[in-house]
Amino acid sequence: MFIIYFLLLCSFLLFLISFIANIKSHQYDGRSEGKIVSINKVSHNGRNSKVYIYYPVYEYTVAGITYQEEFPFGDKCPNNFTIGEETIIKYDKKKPEKFIVSGKENVYLGQAIFGLVMSIIILAVIIAKHLGL
Repeated sequence: MFIIYFLLLCSFLLFLISFIANIKSHQYDGRSEGKIVSINKVSHNGRNSKVYIYYPVYEYTVAGITYQEEFPFGDKCPNNFTIGEETIIKYDKKKPEKFIVSGKENVYLGQAIFGLVMSIIILAVIIAKHLGL
């Protein structure tokens, strides 16, 4: 039963953190032109082989300071990113290293929804178990 409660806690935390990150990303009011300057390849152990995720690194300038930051969401296909591709970067004026690519403000929403759905399912399992169903 401990595992079920642990899963409930983890899924709820995923929902909460992702939901807050989604709200914060919509509040980034700084704007700068940016571009992809590199793509980081990160390996993860899959079931039978390594899985590679590619994360774009964006460069943008705020108040004369140039930032190079990795976007926290990657893709399995490196061809979805092009080095030199220009875009608008929205950043937190207080902490310019915190940014979101314009048009991707809802990237955290998918995680939030997944966490909420998992929390509801696990909670239903717990209630059913306590009711003897």
